[in-house]
Amino acid sequence: MKQQLKELKVLQNDADIARDRAKEELINIEKSIYADRRARDIELQGVRREADEKRQQQELFQRRIVRLSFCV
Repeated sequence: MKQQLKELKVLQNDADIARDRAKEELINIEKSIYADRRARDIELQGVRREADEKRQQQELFQRRIVRLSFCV
């Protein structure tokens, strides 16, 4: 009976250690995913900003062309 109790306590301890390691691994994976997502979001904001700037330049050029065509 005492031997079984010792074995069960060892098993419980091993299970607790495995659980704690799994929790730590999950936390690290979540941090990595969050950091990757944040980096992609920052990059996407830059690309969107650049696209908006190019779109504005294109609109400006189009207006200039229309104005110049009326002047001719």
